[in-house]
Amino acid sequence: MFKIRNMFNIDFKNIRPINGSLNDGFEEFVCQLARKEEIPCTKKFVRNGKPDGGLECYCSLEDGSIVAWQAKFFCKAFEDSQYQQIDKSVEEALNSHPQLKRYIIAVPIDPPDAHVAGRMSMKMRIDGYVEKWLKKNPHVVFDFWWASDLIERLQQQNNKGMLRFWFGKHEFTDADLTNITTSYNS
Repeated sequence: MFKIRNMFNIDFKNIRPINGSLNDGFEEFVCQLARKEEIPCTKKFVRNGKPDGGLECYCSLEDGSIVAWQAKFFCKAFEDSQYQQIDKSVEEALNSHPQLKRYIIAVPIDPPDAHVAGRMSMKMRIDGYVEKWLKKNPHVVFDFWWASDLIERLQQQNNKGMLRFWFGKHEFTDADLTNITTSYNS
């Protein structure tokens, strides 16, 4: 019997758009992953609309603190304006949410970290920004969910439906092929 393998090409540039926007699609994708994240002592999950105050979504915890996510749909090494956008979101979140405990920035690439004389790698620049943010609030843990982290989360059994929804295209099953053959032969 003929069987099609369920393999998905995870290319974030081909994520399912929401409202015709890949950016909105990526933001919603990150929020859905965040909603499924197992965070101890979570009281409730909140998805923000726009403007979002530097937080796409957050979990409020029993102690009153929050864990928050920000999604940035940047698919190649950052330009200066993209570092500035991330910095602005972090500053806005720090100023607006004093109860912030952890801040996760999701980006669909992995940061280059080549050590080229006289040049700062993307990883080194990000580390510099994290140091700056920690000076403003040393009580917040700043994390990034890079492409590799996002893919790892998608591989988890409980996220299979997400993989299909966000990156799947129609697949022909045995039943589909039988129906096509029957229709053709009628």
